[in-house]
Formats: sequence, C-alpha cells, structure tokens
Amino acid sequence: MLWARGYNNAIRLDLSRPAAAPRAWPALIRSFQAEGRLVPLPRDGAPLALRYSREPLVAELAAPRFDALDGLRFQTRLLGFSDRWSELTAEPRVRFTNLEGGPFTLEARAVDATGTVSEVARLVFTVAPPWHRSPLAYALYAVALLAAIAAFVRGRLAAARREQARLERIVQQRTGELAAARDEAEAASRAKSTFLAHMSHELRTPLNGIIGYAQVLLKDDAVAGRQRERVNIVHASGLHLLRMINEVLDFSKIEAGKIERNDAPFHLGQLLRELAVAHEAAAQARGLAFALATPDDLPSHVTGDAQKLRQILDNLLSNAVKFTAQGRVTLQVERADAALDSRTDRWRFTVSDTGVGLDAEDRARLFQPFEQARRDRPAEPGTGLGLAITQRLVQLLGGELQLESAPGRGSRFTFALPLPAALPPEVPAPSARPVTGYAGPRRRILVVDDNAVNRALLADLLTPLGFAVAEFASAEAMLAAGPGELRADLAFLDVKLTGMDGLELARRLRTRGDSRALPLVFTSASVLTFDRTAAAAIGCPDFLPKPFAETQLQELLTRLLRLEWHYGPAPAAAGGDLAPPARATLEQLLALADSGDIAALRAAVAAARRRHAADETLSQVETAAASYQLERVRQLLRSALA
Repeated sequence: MLWARGYNNAIRLDLSRPAAAPRAWPALIRSFQAEGRLVPLPRDGAPLALRYSREPLVAELAAPRFDALDGLRFQTRLLGFSDRWSELTAEPRVRFTNLEGGPFTLEARAVDATGTVSEVARLVFTVAPPWHRSPLAYALYAVALLAAIAAFVRGRLAAARREQARLERIVQQRTGELAAARDEAEAASRAKSTFLAHMSHELRTPLNGIIGYAQVLLKDDAVAGRQRERVNIVHASGLHLLRMINEVLDFSKIEAGKIERNDAPFHLGQLLRELAVAHEAAAQARGLAFALATPDDLPSHVTGDAQKLRQILDNLLSNAVKFTAQGRVTLQVERADAALDSRTDRWRFTVSDTGVGLDAEDRARLFQPFEQARRDRPAEPGTGLGLAITQRLVQLLGGELQLESAPGRGSRFTFALPLPAALPPEVPAPSARPVTGYAGPRRRILVVDDNAVNRALLADLLTPLGFAVAEFASAEAMLAAGPGELRADLAFLDVKLTGMDGLELARRLRTRGDSRALPLVFTSASVLTFDRTAAAAIGCPDFLPKPFAETQLQELLTRLLRLEWHYGPAPAAAGGDLAPPARATLEQLLALADSGDIAALRAAVAAARRRHAADETLSQVETAAASYQLERVRQLLRSALA
C-alpha cells in the first residue's frame, strides 16, 4: 500500500493489485478549414469535395482524454500524398498547401504520456484542380493546339505558295534573261558569221586577182630572172594569206558543225609525194633534211577525204619545218596494228622532227584555238588555229591526234585513219606539162561578174587556151542580150552580183529556151555563205571558189566539156629529152644505190629528173632516195631495167 499526501488531500495506491488495461480512446478532427473558411465536417464519413484554392488546408485535432493533461502529442499522415506518419508534436493542428486531386485521407492519432496510442481519426476529401488544369481547360487546350497546328500548316502552305510564286517569278526572270542571252548569243553568232562571210568575200576577191594574175605571169616566158622570183614571192604570199583566211573559216565551220567529210577514191602515194616535194624544198631552204618513209605494200588508191588528209599533213609538216632549227623532218606512213592483221585498212601517219620540243605547259595549250607554243620557240607568223583545226579534222576522219614531245627531244605527232583500198577512178591523171589548147572546135564561154578584175582574169586564163570569152558586168546585162549572144558551151556566174544575184539569174536562164541546157558554174569569194543545196535545186551543182588554182579550172573544164587537152613541153625539161631514161642512166643510179652513197645518188637522180621530168620511175626513185629507202630504190631500178 502506498499513501501519498497533497496539500488538501491524500491518495492511496494499492501496489499489490495489477493495473487495469487502458481503455481505447479516440482522437478527433475537431475542425477543417479550406478556401479560407471552416468547412462543415460530414457525419456520415462521406468525402469532402473542395475547390482549388491558394489558401492552406488546416485541420484542428483533439483527444477527449482529460487525464492525460499536457502529455498528449499528435501524429498525422495524408494518404494519397504520403504513407508516412509525421513526427509527434504537441500542436493539435496540421496544415497542407497546394493540394489538388485526390481522394486524400487525412489520418490523425494521439499518444499520451504513457505511450498509449489513440484510435485513428479519418477525414476523406478531394480537391478540384485549378481551372487551367480542368478537363474543359484541357479540351480548350486541345482545340487551341489544333487551331495553332492548322494555322501553322496554313501559314506554311501560304509561305510555300509565296515561295513558289517567288521562284516562278525568278524562273520567269531567269528564263527571260536566258532568252535574252540566247538572242544576244545568236545575234553575236549571226554577226560573227556575217562578219566572217563579209571578211572572206572582201579578202578573197582581191586575192583572186593577186593569185590569178601571178599564175598568168608565171606562164609568160617573158617573165624571167629576178622578175619571175618576185612574181613567185607575190604568188606564195597570196597563197599564205589565203591559207590563213581558210583556217579561220574552217574553224568557224567546225564550231558551227557545218564541216563534212567527202570520201572518194584518191591516189595516196601521189598525195604523199606531192606533200614531200612541197615541204622538202622548204626544209632544204632551212638547212634541214626531209624524209618520206612509206611501206612497200602501200596501196595505190584508197577511199577517204583526200582534201582534209592533205590539210592535216600539210599543217603538221609546215609546223615541223617552221619550228625545227636543225636536224630532220620525217613523214612516216605505216599500217596500223600490222602485228594483228596485215590486211587492216587503218594507216598510221607520223610527223616527227628534231626541234626544240615542247614542255608540259605548251603541250596543254597547243591544241587550243589562237594558242601557240611559247617557251624556247622562235616567233613565227600564223593564226594559232592550225593545230586546233588539225585535231578536229583528224577526229572527223575517225582518228585521234596524239603528241609526244619533250624539251630538247623534238616532237612527234601521230594519228591513224581508216583508209580502205580502192580501185583507181577512171579519170586521166593530170600531166606535169603545161596545157596549150584542146582538141576539137572552138568553145565559147560566158563570164558574168560585176568585178572587172575577176572577168579579166578568167578571160586571160581561158583565151590563151583557145576559148572565146564573152563578158557581162551584171545579171541584167546578160538577160538583155540577144538570143545569139547566149549561145555558149559553158557559163561562169558570180553568186554575189550587184542587183540580181547569181542564183536568181540561173533560175531565169533555166526558163529561156536558148539557155535552158547551158551548163552553169557558180563562182564566189563568199565560200562560207554559198548555199550548195539551193544551187543544186536549180540544177547547178558545180562551184568554183575564188581564188582558184589554174588546175582547178582545167579539171572543171575537162569534166563539163569533156575536153582532150594539148600539152607543151614540161618546164623542167625545156630543151631536154622527153624519152624515158637510157639503160645506162638507170644502171648508174643502181650502182650508186648499191654503193650506199646517198648524197651522190640524190644528185644523180636530180640531174636525171631535169632531163626526164615526166618519168614516173625517176619520180618514185627520187622520193625513196629522199627518205633514205635504198632497198626501195634498188627494187624500182631493177624493175625498170627488167
């Protein structure tokens, strides 16, 4: 028994009796404050539905345990937010902020001084989200997003349409600019063509008189000595100027794609010998040796474009002679791919020299128009178009021009062309002797040209051969002539006449009974603009370009009038023997060939050629000796002796 006394009372504690088990006691949620006001607590335990507010949620707690005095402490937890109980605190209050959603369950309990825990008090509530996170707000957000996407798409489409319109305007502008540039280019091309045509006509017209009358004077025996040398200089200079003009015109035709190949049978050996003779003289004048090397099985006639092949080789040989200071120039012809097929129709042409050679920089620009080699090269006249034209012509004929060169080692130009063997054409070979006339009755030829020099030149070339020449200064003058005056065997019509042109004149002549069958030949210095198709449609396919060589005129007359010419003695054989060389002469040449004395052999052949200029065997021997083909010389001489 334990007694305890106070100021005014006493108590007795029976320590022998066990303490009674504590009775269950509740904790209470006395009040709940939300939205800044007290919210009535539901009695049926139904959840509270609260609106969103920035004001805190405050719950006042209590415990009906008066014997606990000040020893009570409280714990809370908010299920749906956190499952953990808070720390014990003597303050009967709990606060929450920024809650939304739910449902939340607020649980509260009390603990007395003895550690006895009360029953748990519960309050269930939900907090509506703020208006901007409500379903309606989200629906509005979705609508706004869709509207924004639609606006964005419309904006992008509008921007794309504006960009498309801008690009279309740019394309139209660029198209207009390109059209204007094309028109300017076409105008420039037409202006260039007009200029070249005009330049060609204006230069070739006086050249026709210069070259033509140089040929007339060279036929005159009264022109001799220094005077003949001077006329030769005039003739050579005119031909050089004509060659430069032709290079410019050829390049213009190549650029315009108007140049075409004209294949026909031709004598390949004769073409090579003519080139060798022409360039050997130039080489010897510069102190150079010249050699032509051809195989024994070289066909006599092949099919190809002889004029363009001659132009290619002439350009290459001229450059080789021009730019070689000492040594030799060689033109070699051999069968291409001979190791694979001895019957191949491709022939390789090689022009080599012992000049200064070309470095990489010069080789890179050598085939460009208006370019020439610059390093260690002597200044030589020229347009700079020769090799550019040569390369294009080789490609046109089915080959590829290749260059091998190095400084100090000379240059080597090579190309191979298909040249199938052909039968000789049934055309008599031109004679080396000058023409003095023709067999048969006298032929009458009409010449229509508004240039007096051109009319006089044709008259001076034709009259000595026995032709009767009638001249007309205009188309109108010819049409006004009486019927008897137009009776002729051939008529030369200048294309560019003052007033009515030559094509219209030809059309009108074809409608007249006295000139319907008259053979007509067009002549013109405007070789670039002459319309061969229009001329052929009238029935006049023949054309004689100005200036022309006398041999061109004679070949044309031979074909159209079927003439049989009379020849005089060869110039080189004047006073000499026209008979074939004697056997003793051939034996002497064979002995020199067997001895290997090439210098003596060439001198003896040259002397024999002066006595027998028309002999074909001596011509072949001279060509073979010039290229040091002694075995070929021996074969030719033995065949002639046999």
